[in-house]
Amino acid sequence: MSSIKHTMPLVTVRQSLLLRFLVWGAIVVFCLTIFSLSRWSGAVTVILLITGVVMSGITYIIKNYEVIGHISLTPDEIMVETLNEKFTFGLDTIKHLKVYLLEIAGEFNGGKAVTTKQGMYNFFKFEYEGAKKEFMFLLQDGDVLFLRAIFEVWRQKNIDFRLTNQTQQKFS
Repeated sequence: MSSIKHTMPLVTVRQSLLLRFLVWGAIVVFCLTIFSLSRWSGAVTVILLITGVVMSGITYIIKNYEVIGHISLTPDEIMVETLNEKFTFGLDTIKHLKVYLLEIAGEFNGGKAVTTKQGMYNFFKFEYEGAKKEFMFLLQDGDVLFLRAIFEVWRQKNIDFRLTNQTQQKFS
């Protein structure tokens, strides 16, 4: 069982001016669409509605994260590799390990919404040699079974970690 190793993309939030412009533009266009229902002709309303839908669709397609490396989990270690650095953290030397699983790529927002989550707001947070470490990673549907297995091994080995799960999957 100790041969389990799973790797996931390490990500950071992308600060995209285009994405920000499209989001705010879509909000303004939708407000104008509502206003146009009572003020302008039906053609103007239809054009505004189509423009708002297209702008919203583009914001949905653009990923608001950037892959900067990867994080690998084993029964004994957390390994982080970026373009510039490579770290290996032994689970026996980590303090206050917290795992936050907040979204899985493709999971519906609120369970019933039309849009889906991108899977990027998931974190490993811990203290190592007196320094606080935080790593954001991309969680996809294919990662779920591997994470369940690794967390189960960690529990069997009495690794002290706290899991916060806000996804629709069960990890306990």
